[in-house]
Amino acid sequence: MTGNAIGADSRVTGVDPAPRGVPGPGRAVSARGEGAVAAGSEVAGNALGEGSEVTG
Repeated sequence: MTGNAIGADSRVTGVDPAPRGVPGPGRAVSARGEGAVAAGSEVAGNALGEGSEVTG
C-alpha cells in the first residue's frame, strides 16, 4: 500500500511506487469501526485522515 490519499482534502505528491515483492502466504487482515484502516503488507507514503498530505 503505497501512495494513497484517504480522507477529505488528503493528497500524496511525488511518491515513487514501491517495488513489488514476491507474494507471501495469505494474511487475515481486518479493520473495524469508524475510520479504521488495515493493510496486509508494508505501508509507506500514504496520507490518512482529513487534510493530511505526503510529499516526497
